[in-house]
Amino acid sequence: MGNGSLAPAGNADFGDTLHPPCRPWTTAPSAFYRHGMPGPRLRSVVAALAAVAGCATGHDARDAPAPSLAADAGPVAPTAVPPRAPDAGVSAGAGTPQGPTYRLEVAGSLLLVRGPRGDTTPLEIAAEATCDGKDWTSAPFAWRREDGRLVAETSSPVADWRVVVQTDLSRPVLTLRVEVRYTAATRVDREALALGIGNASTAAALDRDFVLRPVAPGTRRVIDPWTPLEVHVETPAGPLTLVRAAGFPSATTEAADERLAVRLELDDAGNHPFRPYAACHRRYAANHPRETLDVTPRRARERVEHAAELWIGETVPLRPARFPAGRRAAVVFTSHADQATAARTRAVLWGHSDPADESYGRRGLLGHGLSATFTAFAAGGVHDDLTDPDYAEVLAEAAAAGIEIGPHSVTAGPDDRAAVARLLPAFDRFGSVTWIDHQPDTNCESVMNAPALPGRGSSWEIAEILRARGYRYVWTEPDLEPSAGGLNLLDPRRPDRRPAVLFRNLHYRAGDWIPWMFRTAWLFVDRETLAERLAPAALRRLADERGVLFAHVYLEAWEPRGPRADRSLVEPDGREFRIRDDADAVFEALGDARNAGTLWVPSLRALADFWTAAAGVRIEPQPDGSVVLHGGPRDAPAMTWTVPRAGLQVLIDGRPPDGVRSEPDATTFWLDLPAGRRRVLTFSAGDAAFHPYPRGRTVGDDLGPP
Repeated sequence: MGNGSLAPAGNADFGDTLHPPCRPWTTAPSAFYRHGMPGPRLRSVVAALAAVAGCATGHDARDAPAPSLAADAGPVAPTAVPPRAPDAGVSAGAGTPQGPTYRLEVAGSLLLVRGPRGDTTPLEIAAEATCDGKDWTSAPFAWRREDGRLVAETSSPVADWRVVVQTDLSRPVLTLRVEVRYTAATRVDREALALGIGNASTAAALDRDFVLRPVAPGTRRVIDPWTPLEVHVETPAGPLTLVRAAGFPSATTEAADERLAVRLELDDAGNHPFRPYAACHRRYAANHPRETLDVTPRRARERVEHAAELWIGETVPLRPARFPAGRRAAVVFTSHADQATAARTRAVLWGHSDPADESYGRRGLLGHGLSATFTAFAAGGVHDDLTDPDYAEVLAEAAAAGIEIGPHSVTAGPDDRAAVARLLPAFDRFGSVTWIDHQPDTNCESVMNAPALPGRGSSWEIAEILRARGYRYVWTEPDLEPSAGGLNLLDPRRPDRRPAVLFRNLHYRAGDWIPWMFRTAWLFVDRETLAERLAPAALRRLADERGVLFAHVYLEAWEPRGPRADRSLVEPDGREFRIRDDADAVFEALGDARNAGTLWVPSLRALADFWTAAAGVRIEPQPDGSVVLHGGPRDAPAMTWTVPRAGLQVLIDGRPPDGVRSEPDATTFWLDLPAGRRRVLTFSAGDAAFHPYPRGRTVGDDLGPP
């Protein structure tokens, strides 16, 4: 993550890449005019079934189907299981589905959802993309029947698109899948499916603060990759709810008159900004030129796949929370090692540099039950580095106590590939997985230095070394800037912006290794400002917003005098150092919020591990009203879920969850979800069963000739 509103002068926020509202479609007006939805305007504002997930990508072999690569275009949030065709979601012994039957009909380019009383809601879908700087928009899809599904295909100058709509004989849901296969190498600025919903009397979408708000006409809202996709629409055929199934890292919504346009985004450059310095320099300067590498490079025969679901009927979908164990916000300190010494590091962590002092272990970060990410130099540091036995021992104790330790580059100066290969193993004892550049415009091997990018052929390239040693998180800058007075990098107060905080960018990869990039907000400020920004009231607001702060700090800094003296959190105590009382009061306030169960103060690794593990969890609503959770490739401990109904009783495999909290308008619960395990959730309200997802079925009629 980068530098921001709190950032030093000269740092700009490049994460707010915006696209203008969808341009008018280039095709003639469609049948939507006859069904309450003007075609040209509608098709222009897209199907925003934004999931919170990343694309699956692959590179086709000449004689075999294209395999899928790791998520490459962005994060992935917990997703519903893509239903199986043609009996999606059917469990063994589930029995005959109960509830109404909804019919899917075709009228030209329109899909008509017909409710039990005969009322219809028109849907229209098209594709749009900007590749190599050129805009392209398809005509509304024309549908054909294929193996009990509706299929449409189109081609852009650089890719073939295939879209499938699947009905479900056991559940009232339509599953929308899209596959894009690239026929030529290209650079993707954005790709989306434009979904238009007609006869929409009202619409609402889940915002980044987890509040469901109406979609106001004339406004455009972005659903970011770390917010659940949840769009509710009231229509004559019945209530519609759009949720993720697998993919669609982001989405946008727009409304006008009685129509809703959702852009289901396969990719958008604003989700993964990457602005490395164009060259390596001998001296630091804030205005050194940068390259703009936000777009996604795609190879010929590569493919991406996404899926979303449109539920018909009253739906109260499970919402995966951002933080474990019911916590509502997170603050992550990433401390850069420029001013680190053994004594000052110990004082920040345990309150005093002398373990014999009576305050030792009762103050500081660890004394208040907090964690953080600390960095170090392997050698050639500004102050202490891992060649100092005392400093190395302090970091070993810190790692054992739950502090993440990672490299701040390997030295304070530029290091070629051979030097990094020689020095980076010094961090193996800490299990390091997070790399934070030191002064990236002068450390030529930095992730944020263009000559070091994979494939550039320079001696500064180190991506292959990071891959081989198991690194998975790398810092990028410039820093982000939250709204004035705020902490939340997801920034719900500016819903039209794209808050890129944790993402993948394919310009930095080594084979199938694509690290997650994270951005921070500058928080190396004077102690009075620090206390204000992290005051209890500010932390409560962060919790209300379900927000996250990744802070760029220098916790071990100490200057006895000068313009930065008031930023020091430690002070001399004879020959030792102690944490200052006013600094410790800040940690105490964070500890109080943590102890209240509201705030999480983890390391960067812990939070990013949780987010990316939770992204692999799949949701599968069952015909009998239960919900099955499928664990992903890695454990998701204390994963938290919210159902927007108060007072529910929840059972996990017939037993109570690990924790539960009843709120005025929701029920929140959490459970451990081991990798690859299956958990069955059932709900009740008093003596009656409660079904978050509706019961019924969807069938296809009038699909045309086979």
